[in-house]
Amino acid sequence: MEDKKYSWQTFTGAGLLLLLLLVLFLPRMEISGDKYISMAVDANQYAKDQDEKAAKKTNADKRIKKYEKDTKDRKKKEKEFDKKIDKEDQDTLNGFQLGKWALTVGEDDLDFQGVTYVKGKKIKDSGVQNVFRWIGIATYLPAVLAIFGIVFLLILGKGSGVNLVVCGSVAALCSLFTTYFLPGMIWNKISSYVKEFSLIDDQVLVIKGVGKHTISLMMSEFSSWGYLAGIAIDLFLIVAGILFMTALRPKESAIDEDNPWDEMPEMALDGMGSSPYGLQNGDPNFGAPGGGSYGQQNGTPNFGAPGGGSYGQQNGAPNFGAPGGGSYGQQNGDPNFGAPGGGSYGQQNGAPNFGAPGGGSYGQANGLNGGGTPNPDDLSITLGFDGNPPNASLQRQVEQAKQQNPASPKGRLLGVAGQYAGFEMEFDAGEEIVFGRDPKHCKLLFEYSKVSRKHCGVRFDAASGKYQVTDYSSNGTLLSTGQSAKAGSYITADPGTILYLANKHEAIQLM
Repeated sequence: MEDKKYSWQTFTGAGLLLLLLLVLFLPRMEISGDKYISMAVDANQYAKDQDEKAAKKTNADKRIKKYEKDTKDRKKKEKEFDKKIDKEDQDTLNGFQLGKWALTVGEDDLDFQGVTYVKGKKIKDSGVQNVFRWIGIATYLPAVLAIFGIVFLLILGKGSGVNLVVCGSVAALCSLFTTYFLPGMIWNKISSYVKEFSLIDDQVLVIKGVGKHTISLMMSEFSSWGYLAGIAIDLFLIVAGILFMTALRPKESAIDEDNPWDEMPEMALDGMGSSPYGLQNGDPNFGAPGGGSYGQQNGTPNFGAPGGGSYGQQNGAPNFGAPGGGSYGQQNGDPNFGAPGGGSYGQQNGAPNFGAPGGGSYGQANGLNGGGTPNPDDLSITLGFDGNPPNASLQRQVEQAKQQNPASPKGRLLGVAGQYAGFEMEFDAGEEIVFGRDPKHCKLLFEYSKVSRKHCGVRFDAASGKYQVTDYSSNGTLLSTGQSAKAGSYITADPGTILYLANKHEAIQLM
């Protein structure tokens, strides 16, 4: 199990979600005489604006003037309302208390001060309790999501941006629902049960839209500063979440951009048949007993016949360990080989001569192989100046080597687009090369975050000369043939097929 690494975005995201949770305990509703009278005056003014002719038949105009700010009548009425509110002990509610009241509202809780009901009708029969329960859900839902978001961040150590956007958006939608949709739902339930509100005549309420607007004004006027703070925090969470997913996105991989191959896991050099991967233009060495050294770019690797070979430099003559081994050949110099009848003068830039069995060849630049047994892969070079063998003995030796040491086919990958564009990689048949971002499990490492930690695997089948591809990710691996690699099984792909990762951001060709 890999260690969790918490970024500063994770801790900041958890802190912001905790802030969203604390909003539940801020003052949400504050009832006072001043707030109620302001609501009543605004409702009468709205009725006048909607239908001035109908409003004149009511006391709307008179009440608007009578209860203006700082008038004697208003101050007197405010004190009267405040006494009733203090007596009922329900002047301020925080979000937790409001949600609890809304979810558990009973018949006695529906007897509001300042509301006159139609005779013979009981408000409990209106079904308004179910609408109030929606207020409770909209109040508690953001806090519940915040708790789950914090737990999610602490367990996974990532995803702060998504969490903030989701929680902030849901909280903002709950506020919009409460402000714009619930007043109409409440009025539709109680309109036939309510005769009038204090300071708002029944004739005013029958004017189109006034009843719904009155409920909306009540909810707006009675809202405390905690409601506004909650909306501000909701918007801040959304903005912070978007930034965490874009400009402030945490780096998920620490691979050196100048040398992405640095993070490749090292492969064993010793042991029968073991080999490192070969860089572009590099020659890998394969471990026969006494194995060979590593061949650099344009370098000459040696292959391990018994007594193995030394490191061959560019245009250098290596020495080979046949009995009585050879001396060191300088650049463009004379390699001599110490088997009976040893080798003669080697021409400039690598024309080799072959002596008795056991004699070695001269290693040219760009990766020719030398050793106690001729390498069948380099016949065009080892045959001499014109490609013809200098004697029949060597020809027989070459043919025997060809039969005894057939070249083992290898898989090759070529970067077509993305991080490894232009890079080549060679690997043994049967070996699986895993693509992904996790250096613990992958041999071909990517930086791009949409590439999965363990994305897909590729194997080369020497018998058929084809490749086998499987998928380890949830993001999918697409082939240029139109197929998609499947998890838990391998699909066959011909050489030349291109593998696409992360919506074609990365493309690797099977050679």
